[in-house]
Amino acid sequence: MRNVLRRYWVLLPMVASMATQCNQTQRPGLPTLVVRVDLVLNSVPAGPPADPVAFNACLDRMDGPENHVRPSWRSSSAEPSGASVLFTETSADVWTAVFFDVPVDFLNTMTVHDTNECARNPAGQGHVTTGVTVNGIEITAVVGQGALAFELNDDGSVRP
Repeated sequence: MRNVLRRYWVLLPMVASMATQCNQTQRPGLPTLVVRVDLVLNSVPAGPPADPVAFNACLDRMDGPENHVRPSWRSSSAEPSGASVLFTETSADVWTAVFFDVPVDFLNTMTVHDTNECARNPAGQGHVTTGVTVNGIEITAVVGQGALAFELNDDGSVRP
């Protein structure tokens, strides 16, 4: 009986040691450093829509008649009903939005919606993939269905 107990006394501390180290395992997560981003949409004006019914359907698909963006860092880019951020028109055909919560060293995506795009392509979603800049750098990487992708350095500069 004593020999059997000795085995448990040897195994018990080893098992307890392994169990206490579980919470120290590194797990990936969202980055903790965030920076400011100035997002600018240079909206190219479109003429009146050829088919007003299709135009209104496109506006419905893009969730409203205002220009807006759905940023992934706010967990809403992939959700059609997710929260969007409205652009502010700062000058003729120039729309801006400012964010103070964009993660650094992380692939960020955003879906940009423009009513002029619905006038050009009423069968679409109003997604814009050109004419968008982040901190002065044009974003050209398109992922998924019309989402723009970018990464930031800790000083706010955009990585290609």
